[in-house]
This record gives sequence, C-alpha cells and structure tokens, in this order.
Amino acid sequence: MSEKLRVLLIYPGHLFSTFDVARGYDLALQENDDVVLGAFAYHSALIFYQSAVKAYRENHPDKEMPDGACLTMASERVAVQAVEFKPDVALIVSGMVFGRHGYELLMAMDIPIAFILTESPYLDEPQAFMMKATNACVAFTNDRWSVDRLTEETGVRTIYLPHSYLPGTHRPMETNGEHQTDVFFHGALWPERLEMFSGLDSLPYDMRLGGINLDDLSDDKLSAVIDNSSLPLWYSGTKIALNHHRTCRGSGDEVTHIKPGSAYSLGPRAFEIAACGSFQLCDDARPELTEIFGDSVATYHGQDDLRDKIGYFMQHPAERRDMAMESRRRVEGCTFAARATNILVPALREAI
Repeated sequence: MSEKLRVLLIYPGHLFSTFDVARGYDLALQENDDVVLGAFAYHSALIFYQSAVKAYRENHPDKEMPDGACLTMASERVAVQAVEFKPDVALIVSGMVFGRHGYELLMAMDIPIAFILTESPYLDEPQAFMMKATNACVAFTNDRWSVDRLTEETGVRTIYLPHSYLPGTHRPMETNGEHQTDVFFHGALWPERLEMFSGLDSLPYDMRLGGINLDDLSDDKLSAVIDNSSLPLWYSGTKIALNHHRTCRGSGDEVTHIKPGSAYSLGPRAFEIAACGSFQLCDDARPELTEIFGDSVATYHGQDDLRDKIGYFMQHPAERRDMAMESRRRVEGCTFAARATNILVPALREAI
C-alpha cells in the first residue's frame, strides 16, 4: 500500500457557505484511510488578529497600522503549521480572502498548492489569477462549465468536483411546530432571488423566505443566519423547500449577471434538501438538475409558474412524498466522503 498523503486543509476565512465546504472535506479526509490530515483554521486566525489590530489602534492612536494587516498576520500563521505538519500538499478552500503573504510563504517552502474553488462560474477571472500566481498543481471547480475555461486560461489541470452533503448532518429529522412551514427558503438573498420571491407572501400559505441580505452584512444581521447544521430541521419540517440558483455576482450598485447558459452545475442546496428527504421545487436553469434527479425534483420557470407550482404541490402531498423519497435515493452517493475517495484524493496524488 502506498504511503499516506499528508494534506494541509486551509479553511476559507468565511464562517458561512464556503466554511461548510471546508468542514465537509475536513470530516471526509479525517475518515479517509489514505490521508493524514492537518487543518489550518484561517477563520479563527482572522478573528484573533482582527481583535488584536482593533485593540492596538485603540491603544495607540498615534501609530499606523496598515490596511490589510489582519489578512497578512492571519495568513502567515499557516507557515508555522506547515513547518510542524510537513504536508505533501496545501489544499486551499476558496482562497479568495487568504492573504498574499500566506501564499508566498507556502511557495517559498516548496509546498504544492491545490484549490477547491467555490465561486465558479461567477468569479472565474480572480480564481484563474490565483491559480496562475501560485503555480497551482491542480484545481477543483464547483461548476462543470468552468473546467475547460480555467484549464485553458491557466494551464493548470482543473477537475469538476460536484457539491456534496454530510449524511450525519443532512438527514430526515423529527420536527416540532417551530420548524414546520408550508414553503421555506434560506440563503444569500441575491437580487434575482428577491425578485423571484417577491409577492409570494400573498399566497395563502405559511411562508419563510429569508437569509443573508448581501447589502447588509452587519454582525446583528449575520447572527440571524441559520447555521447549516440547523437547516435540516427546517428542510424536514417544510412541505416545499425552494431552491433558486443565483445568476449574478457583486452587490449593491456593482451587481452584474452572468451570461445565460454559463452555469451548468447545481449548488449545495440541491443535494442538502434531497438528503433531508424533503420535497424540492427548483428553478430550471441548471442542466445538471435532470441529469442527477430526473423527474424527482419539480421545476419552475418564472414567477407565475413558481406560484402555480406551489399551489399545485400544496394540494398533492402524496406526489410530494414520492418525489422526495426518489430524490433522496438519487443522492446517496453524493457525500463529501464519496467525493474525496473517488475524485479529490486520487487527483491530488496524481498532481504531486
């Protein structure tokens, strides 16, 4: 048997969305018999140095502290862990807010860098820049459409790594009145989602449609975000779980939309809802939906159709139940552990 692969998994810095991807592969690689895993909690380092910089500025108002000092000091801590752990490869999740100094230290130590990209196709340009600037040995993208584009632009082998779910977290759960709704959605409230869901509250059903307003990321708003570990309660307790894929990037006055047809693959919500045994009503924009789910996930096209489909499926509980059961069966092999074993670890071995 070949020697175990030593992987240093670097968390993305955010505490939602991309954090769930890192946590999923953290747990999956811990269980993988071919891997010895080390994890760099970049988010924790960021929190520490943000507090430290704030205290320094308050106590030394006459001293200068350069902008970006938090990113620099937090990211450079990866070198300490790399010296102690001696990884064969540094596997960076997202990488969009990882400090440049951290990248430079890893490269100076001749540690191969690989990426789990989480922002395709929306941010393929900055992701391609990261790949080229770090001479990445391999990259894994979350959208099949971006594979050829990123490979051609960077010369770095890019592999499609579909989204996944954690079977210990995303599973059918017993719920009480607090989590029981007719229609549920929680996630980033991109403008197209706000537009699509506007007016739905006039329907005669118990609706809970909320999440993160990207124009207001204040601490009090973020504290109201439902943690991914708690979402299965809501998915299990709702009759219809909505899933609307994003089509834009940026926020506020800088919102731009991707070209129609330039996003192919499903987001994580599709797998998580199905794994919870919940009925899913999804937009019809992603070709991968029918490849994976066939007819087991209902679709809509436009707001009028969404309203009609909600009304129809609210009146057909047996059809909802049968479709939910079939969609759950179809994602049985879509766990983080399966992706790590079948795609991630073999490709990392080949790359280094």
